[in-house]
Amino acid sequence: MVKEKNLRIIFAQLKPYVWQYKVASALKERGIKTISISLLSFNEHRLKDYFEERISLNLSNLKPKTIFLEFIKNPLNFFKFFYKIFTIKADSAIIQGPPLYLTSFFIKIFKNKFPRIFFSYDILSALYKEPQKDMTKEQIFGEKYSFNNCDAILNKGSIKELELLPNHWMLNKKPSIEFSGYPFSKWFVEDSFKKKISYKEGGIHLVCPATILPNSQSTFIFFPIIRDILKQKIHMHIYPNEKISKKDLKKITLNNNKLERYLHIHRYVSPENLSKEISKYDFGFFFSEFGTNLRQEQKKYALGMKCSSYLEALIPIIIQKDFEFISKDVAKNNLGIIIQDVKNLKAKIKKFDYKKSIKNIKRFREENSTEENINRLIKFVRDLKKKNVK
Repeated sequence: MVKEKNLRIIFAQLKPYVWQYKVASALKERGIKTISISLLSFNEHRLKDYFEERISLNLSNLKPKTIFLEFIKNPLNFFKFFYKIFTIKADSAIIQGPPLYLTSFFIKIFKNKFPRIFFSYDILSALYKEPQKDMTKEQIFGEKYSFNNCDAILNKGSIKELELLPNHWMLNKKPSIEFSGYPFSKWFVEDSFKKKISYKEGGIHLVCPATILPNSQSTFIFFPIIRDILKQKIHMHIYPNEKISKKDLKKITLNNNKLERYLHIHRYVSPENLSKEISKYDFGFFFSEFGTNLRQEQKKYALGMKCSSYLEALIPIIIQKDFEFISKDVAKNNLGIIIQDVKNLKAKIKKFDYKKSIKNIKRFREENSTEENINRLIKFVRDLKKKNVK
């Protein structure tokens, strides 16, 4: 492996997430200095494996009262933080939103210092049919400002997603790259058939790390889908990012005791442990019905990061056909089952050649891992530097 020299890349975000862990680790292995800039507190011990330098305000949250009290308590910490980010030197900065006011801030202060790559994890203006109704004025301004004033664009899904944004933003004139990070080899799980729940207890077990917000429109659409799966006597294991009350669980099954035995809600699992945890299930589930306020065509270009976890866990993916950007890989490489709806899902699973798919997943994830593809991102950064984009 050829080591890169004299290359420094900043990751600026609210706090580091899974994508940053994977990409920063792969860059660090290539000898590139990785720097994390964040506002919220994080696990310092964990991030040492991914970032050589960590700059943070270590705030517990962004409530004005919290920020004020932290400033009164330790004003020197704020001074050091802003001094570092205003004087920092690097070859590029990958600036992730949301929150979009934060990306706008970093894009502004890094101007004329080094190339600023804007990474909008979720492009809200492309997601909503009428952004002016579903986004705040601050969000609309922040996204527009970030896209218009950045030097380059990084998208985790298809770059064609940018075509859903207003034409006058002129995004087609900026350097852009698709880079999802996809499966991360350090988190790969090998064969574990005898450790699977289905091997020990029987049945079919699906898993889905998902955000379930009981009052959201998307959740109310997702609940009937889960119920249709449970009715087929298929086990569904959900790993939410937030606590789910017993009352909320009843909303999923509609108080049907026969369905409840097939629904399993688990505690949150950290990103680096997720693939090992979910490897005991048979399939990873990726399906979503968008609400009436969302653009259906956005599905074509979206990439669900949970699919990376499924590949890392060595379990086939059950994916909705509408997610074309991912489903084309699933179809071409036999990585799972493509469906339009969950009707007769059990019959489709029984016909599926599971062992053959496992072999294909092993090959695919080796060829498409973060580490194998990191050269594309390095070249993108180096090209920006050569063009003196500032």
